[in-house]
Formats: sequence, structure tokens, C-alpha cells
Amino acid sequence: MNQAKIKEELYRTIESIPIERLGEVLDFIKVISRDPAELFPEELKELAKARKEVAEGKFVTLEELERDL
Repeated sequence: MNQAKIKEELYRTIESIPIERLGEVLDFIKVISRDPAELFPEELKELAKARKEVAEGKFVTLEELERDL
């Protein structure tokens, strides 16, 4: 997927997030946009856990999430 399509999908996804969850999303985006050298140890641990879960297929796609909602 090219960068323009990724941005487009990201914007669509953000628009679909319930307003009460936007703070969580913003916090997540702030963490992943920082240089790993700036992350706190507990953030690095959570990031490693999330990457492992994705690698193991423990995630849902946007389409699956939309279908379930």
C-alpha cells in the first residue's frame, strides 16, 4: 500500500473511532511517533509486546473491526 493510500485509510479509521476513545488513540500515536531512544522502559516493553502479537497474527483488520461493530 502506498503512503497516500495509507494516509487516506488512517484518516478514515480515525473518523470512525468513538469520540470517547480518541484520547487513547492520541496517546498511542504520540508514543509510536517518538524515537525509541526517548521511550520509557515500560513503553518499550509494551511496544515489543504489541509487535510480537502482530507477528503472531493476534490482531484484527479494519474490515474485521468494522464488520463486528
